[in-house]
Amino acid sequence: MKVLIKVLVIIAISIILSTLIATGIKVPSTGVGYEILSAWRNETGFKADLNSNIVLYKQIVSFTLFIIVIAFTVLDPKYRYYAAFFSIAMLAITTTVPYSELIMSIDWRLILFLAGSMTLAFILKSLRVFEFIVIELIRLTRGSFRAIVAILMFIAWFLAMVLDEATSVVYATMFVFELTKLGVSDIAPLIVLVVLATNTGSLALPVGNPIGIYLAFAARLTVEEFLIKALPLSILLLLLLIVVTMILMRNYIEKCSREIRARAVDIFTTGRRSELVITTRKLRIGLIYLFCFLILIASVDYIARLISTYTGVETDPHTLLTFIPYVIIAFTPLTYDPGELEKAILSGVEWPSLLFFISLFMLGDALKYTGIAYKLAYLTSQITELNVARTVILLLVVSTGLSSLLDNLSVIVAFTPVARALSTLISSRVFYWALLYGGVLGGNFTPIGSTANIVAWGIAEKHKVKITWSLWLKVAFILTSLQVIGALLFAIFILQI
Repeated sequence: MKVLIKVLVIIAISIILSTLIATGIKVPSTGVGYEILSAWRNETGFKADLNSNIVLYKQIVSFTLFIIVIAFTVLDPKYRYYAAFFSIAMLAITTTVPYSELIMSIDWRLILFLAGSMTLAFILKSLRVFEFIVIELIRLTRGSFRAIVAILMFIAWFLAMVLDEATSVVYATMFVFELTKLGVSDIAPLIVLVVLATNTGSLALPVGNPIGIYLAFAARLTVEEFLIKALPLSILLLLLLIVVTMILMRNYIEKCSREIRARAVDIFTTGRRSELVITTRKLRIGLIYLFCFLILIASVDYIARLISTYTGVETDPHTLLTFIPYVIIAFTPLTYDPGELEKAILSGVEWPSLLFFISLFMLGDALKYTGIAYKLAYLTSQITELNVARTVILLLVVSTGLSSLLDNLSVIVAFTPVARALSTLISSRVFYWALLYGGVLGGNFTPIGSTANIVAWGIAEKHKVKITWSLWLKVAFILTSLQVIGALLFAIFILQI
């Protein structure tokens, strides 16, 4: 009975809130409103007005369903799958969004890539690759957990920068899990820290995050501009993240240091390290698998150009990236029993998280398709009165807040017309960078804020490591808030010079 009452209350509040927002924001057909209306019509093919009754109905439905999913995810995560599946079913039943649009809203390249990467990660784990790397890390740092944390965060940051956030978080998280075998009893905070570093690294270059890729094309932001306006900020935010972590989490770090030192003798002498020598051949081939995987991903742009040149078939590097894990998996029978591959697929892939991903893709696209996201973008543009500093602050803060709960790419797609209109009026491209910073950093606030967060959260659940919203916020809130403040200062005082 209590559960039923909770469900009814959440639904009622969601309907009221979405109705107030959808009906309360009116987008005119002049000025910035015209830019937003045109962008929405081009996106959907509609000729209707964003304020018409039929569109208002669809906005209320889509926003209500999205709020329901977020509410259940926050209040009781075990019901988030039911809420997500119920919501996409209602989107289909009410025909709020066409079925073809729902299917096309899913980034199947990302889903296939994650499934392949997780399968490969399970195989590498079975070959004890991650265990070997972590043991070597502990040996080189002489068991200093403070140094281990800093190095793991740097690895996650670097991989996300040169590869992408999805690849980085899968493998960085695997390194963290190996620490449990070496005495660390509580790795949940460390998983959150690794995710924060991953998202921070994905800010640096266009390839690291879908937001960066989108803005690079939509706003014609070049790699050279990223090297000047994103990479330095990413480095500064990583240093800030590491330094503040060492201060705020010193008690946790000291506790883990004692646990590591208790097992250090085994690592430095004849313990677990000598056990790995027995499987030297498989281990070495496993390391080669990992090395080849990283090299292929890092050089995917060059490979795509080669394929295009020699076959005459235009090859998109981001689509080619999808198939790289499967290329490596095809060679694993050399050291991995082919009969075990089914186990790797079933046990290694976090299928619930992937299905939740698919649901969020659909729900996020529904907000964009029905126009409610564009209404929120218009409201943001009207508050600042075209003052550059105020506009930058508001765009960054609002995109940060929305990206902590909504699909951050959908948020940025909706706000890009605002940035384009403002850039035309004020002759400044700083607004695009404000969206990039806010969209990426906003994901650090919650477990569902970005691809990396949801993947890591799902992997943790699979390994019986509980990461609650309260724990995530306890670790991430102050750290991310300081990062956002740093990004604000960088945008206002550095980018406008």
